[in-house]
Amino acid sequence: YQLILDTVEPAGDGALRLAFDALKAKLSDEGLFSAERKVALPLHPQRIGIISSPTGAVIRDIISVFRRRAPRVELTLIPTAVQGREAINQIVRALKLADARGFDALILARGGGSLEDLWCFNEEAVARAIDACVTPIVSAVGHETDVSISDFVADVRAPTPSAAAELLAPDSSDLHRRVDNLHRRLVSRMQDRLMRERLRLEGISRRLRHPGERLRQQSQRLDDLDMRLRRAFEQSMHKRQVRLQRLDALAERLPRAIREQIKARKLQLQSQMQTLNVVSPLATLGRGYSILLDERGHAIRNAAQ
Repeated sequence: YQLILDTVEPAGDGALRLAFDALKAKLSDEGLFSAERKVALPLHPQRIGIISSPTGAVIRDIISVFRRRAPRVELTLIPTAVQGREAINQIVRALKLADARGFDALILARGGGSLEDLWCFNEEAVARAIDACVTPIVSAVGHETDVSISDFVADVRAPTPSAAAELLAPDSSDLHRRVDNLHRRLVSRMQDRLMRERLRLEGISRRLRHPGERLRQQSQRLDDLDMRLRRAFEQSMHKRQVRLQRLDALAERLPRAIREQIKARKLQLQSQMQTLNVVSPLATLGRGYSILLDERGHAIRNAAQ
């Protein structure tokens, strides 16, 4: 025999996988998975809402983690079906109810199962209800290898429900250590501050204890400054007086020196004039002279001739 096929469509998990990929691409294009839409988890939540089945190991594991790590955190269960067609609308209603109650954070949790068992967490209505929540949401659906559309839309994805509880339940012993450390640091800083203020007040007290002594010291400083200024002024005036006396002495000596210099120059000039008169040709002519010639008419220059 033979089979003639017009169309072939995947069934079972194959069809679900195609629907999963299509919805994932659609919501990703709309930006529902973007980091900008994620809300940070609170560091120390006090009230946490748990959206899960009221029966089974999941809710027991979550409560056990909180009792061990943070027993004072208030837990509230918003029960819902987590499998089947009815689970879709119940999860959407539970998300809206929990978001309106003002919890610090929400945990959307379910245990492991097949792709079909977990399919309600891959529905578009659930994804959009998660995106519409203002309260931070941790998605903990299935085991570590299971991935759902809810994981992509939620603010944080936890591999298991117990891991989700650990994310929101700070270790109380670690908190005690941190508080003790902060307390020691605060005490140390306060002691340092008190010591500085005590020293400052002691200094002020010393200054206020003897105001008369402080005024006397200031008066003494003013007297010292006055004496130094007077001494400096007197020294300056003395130097000026000495300079004036020197100028007066020079003024008295100057005319005499000028007269003596003129007299000396006059005597020197007279001596030079006398010397010139002695060697002057006119003086020689004034004393008389003659020219002697021999028989040939030649001038006789000396006695030998």
